Amino acid sequence: MPKRPKLYILILCVALVSAFALVSSASGASYRVRASGDRWMPDLKRIVKGDKIVWANPTGAEHDVKSYRWNSRRWTKDAFLAPGQQTSKRFRSVGTFKYRCRLHSFYNPNNGNCRGMCGVVKVRKRL
Repeated sequence: MPKRPKLYILILCVALVSAFALVSSASGASYRVRASGDRWMPDLKRIVKGDKIVWANPTGAEHDVKSYRWNSRRWTKDAFLAPGQQTSKRFRSVGTFKYRCRLHSFYNPNNGNCRGMCGVVKVRKRL
């Protein structure tokens, strides 16, 4: 007859490892992207799953952050940033996420080209 304490210890270990994995993926780092003239700085940010991007507008002009999709993962972000404001998003899935300021960029939906105040967030798996 199998010993039950070993089974209970195994179940407890699996539960603890699962809980640790959930906590570590939920508490990611935070990175800042700022408006600078007619550009996002940096315009390419590489992060890991669970990290957060904070878009800030330290300029005297109005900007917005609008997600768009062109051969990349569908996602949603649409925020207006008055001077001094910020907005954020925690990225919970792996992929390439593109965004732009509609006021200071030109986007061609036919070929996916974006010129001006355009940016990309590339999210990879946490190691």
